Amino acid sequence: MDKLDLNALDQLICTCRIWARAMCGGHDCELVLSSGLVLKGRVHPGWKKAGHQPLLTTLDLRAAYKQFAVSADSRAWAVIALLNPDTLVPGLFESKALPFGSAASVLHFNRLSRLLWRLGVELLIPWGNFFDDFPAMSPSAISDNTMSTMTALCSLLGFAFADDKLSPFQPELVVSLEEFLREGVISRKRYLSLMGRLHYTDSYILGKSGRLIMADIRSWAKGHCSDELVLDDAARESLRLFIARLRACEPRQVPCGVASHVVHVFTDGASEGEVHSIGGVLVVQGRLHSCFGSLVPDHLISKWTSTMRHIIGPVESYAVAVARRVWHQFIASQRALFFIDNVQAQDSYIKGTSANPHVREILLSFEESEKLSPSWTWFARVASPSNVADEPSRAAFEFLHKAQCRRVTPSCPISGFDLVDLGALGKI
Repeated sequence: MDKLDLNALDQLICTCRIWARAMCGGHDCELVLSSGLVLKGRVHPGWKKAGHQPLLTTLDLRAAYKQFAVSADSRAWAVIALLNPDTLVPGLFESKALPFGSAASVLHFNRLSRLLWRLGVELLIPWGNFFDDFPAMSPSAISDNTMSTMTALCSLLGFAFADDKLSPFQPELVVSLEEFLREGVISRKRYLSLMGRLHYTDSYILGKSGRLIMADIRSWAKGHCSDELVLDDAARESLRLFIARLRACEPRQVPCGVASHVVHVFTDGASEGEVHSIGGVLVVQGRLHSCFGSLVPDHLISKWTSTMRHIIGPVESYAVAVARRVWHQFIASQRALFFIDNVQAQDSYIKGTSANPHVREILLSFEESEKLSPSWTWFARVASPSNVADEPSRAAFEFLHKAQCRRVTPSCPISGFDLVDLGALGKI
């Protein structure tokens, strides 16, 4: 049975890392294959003179499935029953092109798509293949040549591609947003198109704050039933924030060298009656390094309880943001693994957004720390009995003190004020 092997973004990033290592290294370079074979060579000095910066783009096939016909012998099995608009009775329609949604279409289309990719590899195009997308990398010195090779190959083989999507960024996007702000109203069709462009462009920018802003914009749009959407003050502010993000944005950066160790961060939140507290433990190279146990500020509790009955979700999410801020020097530019024992909080950090406005505010404070010192972060689930941060969240520090784990005093990632230490209150 055939299995799809898709060359997605990971392969493209790997190609860029290999290229950057070769260009930033000495005169020699080597590449170890999965088979154990080592490829060695010399870096031509002309690259560094002509321009070796890796540039990225994506070639997208236009109306991909419709480009490939169904075999005449197989059309009897490509019949679709639909309502005939003329007779208003069910009719049978024979599909002459690959029917979208058919399980067989996926496999056969990818065979042809992979053929195009393989021919491009023979032409020395460093690209990948993900269904109908072909993400490609090219050194800046030969980027025009690489683009010409890709487009000429498609033209010679008869593959139609979307030439309007070859540029990864659309510079007129900021102009469209500013025009939207001036007019104060937008049609639903134009709004959906604009949101698609925002989502696409934001995926190339460092950080997840764009997702939080788009969540606020979507929430505003859902409150309108008509085809004309009128901006309110909150939506205007969200658009201004997104424009500022686009103008001051930095591209995602992938380090050529990865740290040998992973920083582990355990967090926990506790809501016991009227007391709401958080705790965290930092583990560096297998050693309990430091910990904290603090009360959640009263002004945040008042804000959350004004619209929520149970606030354990925001409390657990707040613990992660506090840990990210207090241990920024250990997490910055490192691989960091956050262990959270609350599924709601974990999901919010993985998605980078939440339907809860209070959690979105917490996530935004986490992103502020990421903008100052980006990290490579992963959010994992840990069972409560296995969470070492459970005790400090309830003012129990005996075990951690015996392990010579020092206690730190964190500050609020939203207000900036120091948090109240639980050590002075006794065990909760």
